[in-house]
This record gives sequence, structure tokens and C-alpha cells, in this order.
Amino acid sequence: MPLSGEIPAHMNESLLPSASYHKVCVEAAKDERKRPSLYERFKPQLLILAFAFLSLGLYLLTKDTIAQSLQHENKHSDKNLNASIPLVPTRPYKDTAIHLPVLPTYGSAEQAQLGFDHVYVIHHLGHPDKLVRMAKLLQMLHITAEFVPVLPIPKANLPSPMAQPLEHMQEWHARHRIYRDMLDAGYKSALILDDSVDMELNIKTIMRAVHKNLPPNWDMFFPGHCGAFESSQPRPSDSLPALRHANMPICLHAHAVSQKGARRIVANLGPSPTTDEIISMAIMRLKERGQLQMYSLDTPVFAPRPADSQSRKSSLLAGNKKLQISAVNHLSTWKTGRHPRKMDTSA
Repeated sequence: MPLSGEIPAHMNESLLPSASYHKVCVEAAKDERKRPSLYERFKPQLLILAFAFLSLGLYLLTKDTIAQSLQHENKHSDKNLNASIPLVPTRPYKDTAIHLPVLPTYGSAEQAQLGFDHVYVIHHLGHPDKLVRMAKLLQMLHITAEFVPVLPIPKANLPSPMAQPLEHMQEWHARHRIYRDMLDAGYKSALILDDSVDMELNIKTIMRAVHKNLPPNWDMFFPGHCGAFESSQPRPSDSLPALRHANMPICLHAHAVSQKGARRIVANLGPSPTTDEIISMAIMRLKERGQLQMYSLDTPVFAPRPADSQSRKSSLLAGNKKLQISAVNHLSTWKTGRHPRKMDTSA
């Protein structure tokens, strides 16, 4: 028995691993330990793939949940609301080639015209997007109205020099024409809106309360205005705290006129301006002289759309406040056939 550490006699020393061979084996083992595993080599790609599968799963789960939610809402929505926006016919405005929508009659004046004998909507030519949006909005709310264009003035009829810019003169002509048309038709009252306005979704409920409290001597009423101090004015009735004696409502994007008020406007203001004073300020001047009795709401329920370039300036005035529930913002909901929660289509 050889001693420990000694080489047996029958073994050739040359067949044993040399020291250099042992060193190579040790280095190879170290290299093997340093070499990354298959997981480590593809770890970033595997993490990305796992994240992608997780995202896909969450998306499919959320999609199913949303679909079920929409089905539930559609199941419990108002069955009387059309699933799509109905098409309305158009017709030329009087003797012009301008075609405007003709809205159906949705019921009595109280139901379909917000309590007034007639509703006019002034359309500014060159803005078909406003015309289409307003027609859809009125259909959604079941409001019957007549569209009236701001007509261009022929060059032969333009005074020289002009008292006002052409745009202001055309506006004057259009509004004066509406007041005269109202008198010719025998309407006792009319609401006049710009095609750029938005309104509260429950506008019919609001206007019913207004008509119950509006004094019988009113000449003009401003449910929409740019006045900054209307809320500080006295109330004609404690039953409706929002109703006020008007201070200086200015802006004509949403106002109502009684037959008596229209008659006084037409009697005091000609069909064309003679000074540089625009028609809204000329009407305010009649109020200052005591010729028009005006009322307003402390918080407007009609407002110009901020996205409209022509109304953006007036929407920034102090009297214009954000609507509580915008009717325009519910148009997309109505288009898909889902009834807005606080829709107010009945009087």
C-alpha cells in the first residue's frame, strides 16, 4: 500500500494530468460559470413578451367589461329616442338660393318653442358646420325653429361712406328683418338665437319656470348674455331668484322679444345703421332711455361655443359662464342612440 501522496509503481507518471492541464481545466470551469444562461441571454426579450401578453389580456378584459356596460345602458335607455339622427329637408330661404333646414313641429309652442310663439336661428353664411350642429341640437331637444341667414348686402345698396364695417351692417339688417318679420306674422313673442350657441340640456324645464315668473310688461328677455353685473340686480319675483331686472346684458346671441318690444325697436331703429354704433349697443341705448323693459338671468343658460372663432371673443366676457350641463356635449351620445340622463324633450 503506497503512502498517501505517492504514485503507485504500476502507474506511469506521464499518464497523470500535468499541472498545466489542471490549470486549463480550472480556467475552463471559470469560463463556463461566466457564460450567461439561455434565460439571462434573452431576459429583456422575454420580459417584453410577458408585458405584451399581460397588456393584451387586460385590454380584452376591459373591452368585454365596457361592451357589457354599454349594452346595459342601451337596454335601459329611452325607447322613444331615435337610434340615429333623422334627416331633415331643406328649402330655399324666401327668394334666395340659400337652402336651410326645415325642422318638424314637435308640438305646441310651449312644448316645441320654449314657451314663445316662434324661434328664429340666425345663420352666418360660410359656416356650414354651425348650421349642421345647430340643426342636430334642436332635433335632439325637440325644439322647432326657423333658420334665417345673414344675407350679403349688394354693393349698389351700400351707403358711401359706410357708417359701420360691412359685417356689422349685415348683422344689423338680419336682426332688423327678424323684428319686422315677427310683427308681420303677428307673433306675440319670439326667441332669437345665433347658430353658434350651446344651451343647458334641461332648457325646457328652465324656460317653463321663467315663463311662470316673467312680468307681463317685458319687452326683451336675455336667457343668454355677456353682462357682468346681472346677478347684482333686483329680482322681479322671489319665486325665481335667478330672474333679474336687466342691467346691461349686451350681446344678442340668445334673447327674446315681445311684440311690444319688437315694435319699439323697429320704430326707433332704421333698417340700416346711421352711426358707428352696432345694433346690440343701439338696443341697450333704448333701454337707457326707458323705452325697453328688459329682464335677464343672473347666470346665462345659453352661451356661445368657445370653439367657434366668431364667438370666442364674446365667450370670454365676464357675463358668459360655463354651462352646467352642455347640450352640445351630448350630441355624440344622442347619435349613438343612448339617451342622455337628463334629457328634457318634453314641455
